[in-house]
Amino acid sequence: MPFLVADPQPDTEVDHYIIELDSVIIPHDPETSPGFVRLHYDVSGVTDGLHTVRVKSGNMWGESAFTDPFDFTKALPPVPTGIGLEI
Repeated sequence: MPFLVADPQPDTEVDHYIIELDSVIIPHDPETSPGFVRLHYDVSGVTDGLHTVRVKSGNMWGESAFTDPFDFTKALPPVPTGIGLEI
């Protein structure tokens, strides 16, 4: 389960992202393609529950401010109902 930040800026504008996940700083290199900079961050190793994230970007001229915090909840998928076997 990843989250994605996409920035429609030329791919030379962002050199790195910094993710703050539950007050822990995680440097992360972006993925670039023509005309877009993307940050894919896989949260599969994160424990279930409510988490808070802030992101900022940087390049050789400095770093942006952190975004406003956003929350996400990681939970196990629900068990499907109405599935059974007839014997």
